Amino acid sequence: MQLLNDDTFSATTQRSNQTVLVLFETDWSGYCQILLMILKKLETTFAKQIRFYNMDFEMNRNTATQFNIGRVPTILIFRNGELIERITGIQSQNDMAARLKKLVENPYYPDSESLSMK
Repeated sequence: MQLLNDDTFSATTQRSNQTVLVLFETDWSGYCQILLMILKKLETTFAKQIRFYNMDFEMNRNTATQFNIGRVPTILIFRNGELIERITGIQSQNDMAARLKKLVENPYYPDSESLSMK
C-alpha cells in the first residue's frame, strides 16, 4: 500500500481510471493495524482492479475533515473520481474480500439503494 497525504490525495483519487481504496488509520490503533494487515493481504488479490492506499488520519486532518472522518479505521472507495463507498470500523478479511469482489465484478455496485443507506 502506498502512503497518501493531504497534498497527494485529490490527484490520486480524482484522476485514476481504476477503483481507488484509501484507508484512514493511525499507528496507535490496534484496529487500524489489523485492518491495514488485512488490506495488504487483499491487495495481492485485487491489485489489477483496485489501487490501495493509506493515510495517517492525524497527520492529514484537511482530507479527514473534508470527508467527515471522525473515527478510524475508515475506508473510502472511489471510482472515476467519485466516492462510491465508505466503510467505518474493523472488518474481517472475508467480509472485505467479499465487498471488494462485488466492486470489481459489478461496475454499478454499490447501487443507489446501498448508497442511500450510508
